Amino acid sequence: MPITPTIARSYVSRCDISLEDFRRIVERKTSPNDYPLAASVSCGLIPVYDAPALRASGHLTDDWTDPANLPLKKEFISALKNGPGVVIFKDAFAEKDSLDRATQILQQLIDEQKAIDTVLRDENYIVPNTNEKWAKKDPVSYSEYFKNDVLSLCSAAWLGPWYQMTSQISLCDPGNKAQKMHRDYHLGAVRNDTWGLFPAHMHGASHFMTLQGAIAHVDMPLESGPTNFLPYSQLYDAGYVASTDPDFIEYFEKHCVQSPISKGDAVFFSPGIFHGAGKNNTGELNGDCTNSPPIYRIANLVQVSSAFGRPSDNADRRATTNYIYPYLLEQKQKFEATKGKEGYSENELFNIISSAAESYLFPTNARFIHGKFQAPQAEVVWKALMDDLSAEELAKVLEEEEILNKVGV
Repeated sequence: MPITPTIARSYVSRCDISLEDFRRIVERKTSPNDYPLAASVSCGLIPVYDAPALRASGHLTDDWTDPANLPLKKEFISALKNGPGVVIFKDAFAEKDSLDRATQILQQLIDEQKAIDTVLRDENYIVPNTNEKWAKKDPVSYSEYFKNDVLSLCSAAWLGPWYQMTSQISLCDPGNKAQKMHRDYHLGAVRNDTWGLFPAHMHGASHFMTLQGAIAHVDMPLESGPTNFLPYSQLYDAGYVASTDPDFIEYFEKHCVQSPISKGDAVFFSPGIFHGAGKNNTGELNGDCTNSPPIYRIANLVQVSSAFGRPSDNADRRATTNYIYPYLLEQKQKFEATKGKEGYSENELFNIISSAAESYLFPTNARFIHGKFQAPQAEVVWKALMDDLSAEELAKVLEEEEILNKVGV
């Protein structure tokens, strides 16, 4: 049902939050009739989609602009914008051998980060800027991963074209405590004494600028602590201010829900939903054995930003692209030589480039050159790939573009 905005003010303060108003928004169930493409509704709240079945039925293709994808995109938008704020795609990453290879690389990144880290963490362990580090270490597994149809469809459905991909691999060891309830990037990442400086309409806009996701790299039963969610909480306009209020925190802890997920599943959610990683109750806890063997919970946390916002990680898009381009060129040529039996299709190549290169032109000091607009980096890379430019030639072009972008003409 439509939600009446709870804020009619220009600014938001603690005086504006009301647990009673909040409860009227979140205390509901999700009707399966609202999400006819979903296979089920977990906890009576979270739509669950069967990715292989959607592929088989033609409702999910590797070209997110395909009209056949429109019903799924509409449901996805509705779920995050007006609905529970979170959805699950079962077997989004169905190629388990490829996923296992990705997990090995990501585990190496975790080990490298731990070797230089000076802080012992008792929550989930996160490696920043995984996207760029991964592309540098293993462009093959990076490309295999980011050609994924579910990831590209959800990113583009929520944010439109030219989105910016970042990812952070997360490891939660047995016994790690639960995260505190929070909202996420953008306003979720600023100090709570700063929220009041942002006008109310920016509180509403913040969670439309980013898509949050988590891809499971291991099976995550409930005892391993998959993410706690409070569905529909993203609809509460004063949620950023309320997220640190003791009464709201207590309510979250009593009413949040968890869904077990399996290796290869993907969870996507609004950054405005109240959420937090669960406690890993496996293995030994305080010296006592539990009934569950230890589970090292590994998830790739993707944070996809609108072209019109600022991404969370300071990624070098040119370097990331140069790392993977030789492999993309090899796969493109293989696809042509084998008439599509091997290699990557154009749609798959496009999905990978969208995850690596800068797809938005701005900011730039050289947007109008010799009577025509400068092309975004992703467009330059795409043209190079279609023209079979060598990796060395592309690297030179991208360097020249970056210099031109900074100094202008």
